[in-house]
Amino acid sequence: MCGELIFTVFAAIAKFQRQQIIKGTREGLDAARARGRIGGRPRALAPEQITDARILLSAGQPEPPSPPSCASPAGHSAAPSTPRPADARRPDGDA
Repeated sequence: MCGELIFTVFAAIAKFQRQQIIKGTREGLDAARARGRIGGRPRALAPEQITDARILLSAGQPEPPSPPSCASPAGHSAAPSTPRPADARRPDGDA
């Protein structure tokens, strides 16, 4: 019975802390917006670059080739494999 009471009290405290964190985060975001700060990832292209790209596409200019993917087949690492030194091998003999 006592354990159940303690659990309930801890759950109430955790819920209160979570609400305080949410409230503080919202207040901070609102204050940042009031100062003119906008969150999120920066745009990859400037507005004039987007306009230029649209003009080129509408004029029939072909799209540039996309860069090769960094992903390797079968989920293997793209980094070259380097052998382990002999003293770093596992005791069972596996590399």
